[in-house]
Amino acid sequence: MPLIPTASKERLPEGFTYPWGAQAISTALEGVHGLENARLWFSWRDDFWASEWRQKIAELGEITLLEVGPSYHGEGLDVRANAVPSEYAMAARERLDSESPKLRSALAAGSGQRGSPRTSIKLNLATAIRNPPRE
Repeated sequence: MPLIPTASKERLPEGFTYPWGAQAISTALEGVHGLENARLWFSWRDDFWASEWRQKIAELGEITLLEVGPSYHGEGLDVRANAVPSEYAMAARERLDSESPKLRSALAAGSGQRGSPRTSIKLNLATAIRNPPRE
C-alpha cells in the first residue's frame, strides 16, 4: 500500500497530538480514485486564525480531524489532518475509525473532485467529554 506523500507536517505545541499518522490515513483511503496525486498536510489547527481555533477548544466546540478536497496549491486533492488536544486523542481516533468508511463512500461518489465540496470528519469536543471512548 503506497503512502500518500506528506507535503507538510507542522510541529505541534505541547499538549497536542495528531490522532492518525500518514500510514493510518493512507490505509483508510486506500483505493479511492483521485488520491493517486494527493498530498497530505498535517496542521496543528483547523482554522487559519489561531485565536478562533483556541476559542473552539476552550468552548469545547467542533473541530475538523480530517478533510479531503481540491488542492489549494494546484491540481489534485489535498488531505488535511489536524491535531487535537492530547486528552482527546483516543476519542478522535475512534471517530476517525468509525467515520472513515463514510468518507471513502463520499469520495468514491466524486464529492472530493475539483469543483465539489470538501469532505471531512469532525469531532465535537463537548460530546467527546460526555461520551468518553471505550478503553
